[in-house]
Amino acid sequence: MNLMKKCALAASTVALGLGLSGTATAAPYIDAPTLGDPTGEYGNNDPESRFSDVFTFNLPTYGVLTVTLQSVYQTIDQNVNFIVNGVKLNSENFTVINKGNPEVQTITQRVSPGKQTIQVAGASGPNGAYNGAIIFAAGGVPEPATWMMLILGFGAIGFGMRRKAANVATRVTYA
Repeated sequence: MNLMKKCALAASTVALGLGLSGTATAAPYIDAPTLGDPTGEYGNNDPESRFSDVFTFNLPTYGVLTVTLQSVYQTIDQNVNFIVNGVKLNSENFTVINKGNPEVQTITQRVSPGKQTIQVAGASGPNGAYNGAIIFAAGGVPEPATWMMLILGFGAIGFGMRRKAANVATRVTYA
């Protein structure tokens, strides 16, 4: 749990940095993570007054996905409010870290390979914007061959320890 909090804090910091840097891409946008680059970003620099954005991307393997979201707030007309239970990763609600200015939400989830969906719904001022960070850690579930090697390895260690214990006991008996 402590690792998840650290990941969420790190991702929130990245999101804050992204929010202050100002992305020059059209709204909405996503730069999804890959195995070669496990981080990404997404957001909307010009949401409608009432918006519901959906971001989709694919992951090649099992792993753990941490996603954060933050409203960009410098003046009142940049305010964005996310709808309660309107921010989701694969239909699971984000956890609210800060409600107000800026609003910050995050989620950490084990994911399977394939399509991932981030949904963001809310209301925006005339110059509102929001952005988020995506961090993917591959390797959440080992393959069957890995399990077999793990089991054989533990068996070999157990066998070796048992034999060593028997030899030590034998030496003590004959000494």
